[in-house]
Amino acid sequence: MQRVIGIVVVVALLTAWKMSQRSDASNDIKKEMKTELLAELPSYDKHSEYIDNLLDEAHDMAFSASYDSGSRRRSASFDVEKYTRTVLENMSRRAKRDGDNVIASEFDAILIGLGSAGGG
Repeated sequence: MQRVIGIVVVVALLTAWKMSQRSDASNDIKKEMKTELLAELPSYDKHSEYIDNLLDEAHDMAFSASYDSGSRRRSASFDVEKYTRTVLENMSRRAKRDGDNVIASEFDAILIGLGSAGGG
C-alpha cells in the first residue's frame, strides 16, 4: 500500500511541470502508469501484451476526464487519483468481460489500496 501511495505521489510530481503540453503529459502519464504500477503486477511478466492493450484502451478516456488544460489565468492541472481510479476501473471491467478474473482481481486490489490510502 505504501508503494501505491508513493507511485501516486511520483506521478503527480512528474506531471506537475508538464501540464502545459497535453500530448506530452498524456504520453508521460501512460508511460508512468505502465512502468511504475502495471509492471509490478504479479501477472505482468506473463501477460504484459494483454495488460498493455488494456491500458491502451482505457488511457485516453481516463486522461481526458482527469486533465484540465486551464486558461489564461489558470494553469493546467491533472487529477492523479481520478486518473488512476478511472483507468484501473476500466481495465478491471474489461478484464472481467474477457473472462480474466485473475488480472481483474489484481487491478481491484490496487483500487482497494487506493481507497484505503485516500481515506475513502
